[in-house]
Amino acid sequence: MNVVIVGSGRTGTTLAMSLAASGHSITIVDIDGANAAALSGKEYETSNISIVEGDGTTEFTLEQAKIRDADLFAALTGDDSTNGLAALKAKITYRVLTVIATVWSGDLSSVFESLGIACVNPARLSADTVIANIPQVLQNQPTGTSGE
Repeated sequence: MNVVIVGSGRTGTTLAMSLAASGHSITIVDIDGANAAALSGKEYETSNISIVEGDGTTEFTLEQAKIRDADLFAALTGDDSTNGLAALKAKITYRVLTVIATVWSGDLSSVFESLGIACVNPARLSADTVIANIPQVLQNQPTGTSGE
């Protein structure tokens, strides 16, 4: 599978390494030259991970990242506007079948999802994980101070 990831933060690089370990071909796009240079100097530069320095919302950079060959596109920067624009271009302009974006604003999630873009809200995901584990904790806690 060919994957284009916009954003080389923790999420983007972790996803890239995980997918690369499974044999997928990955291109990481980052606008920050220092981030791209740091990635190039580390273990991320492997035979199936390449780095493209540039703005992941521009057609020039997306073409450099070989978006036309992408089976999966993930916009994983810390900025909703960047993620939204990059994801929309991947979905509409380049017709990538599977497009995922990190979206911090719940309002934007519904808009992007209506266009066929899967959204991940890291804050909501973290809160849901904590909530899912609360019943175990509450079962082991005293419920009140009656009778004291």
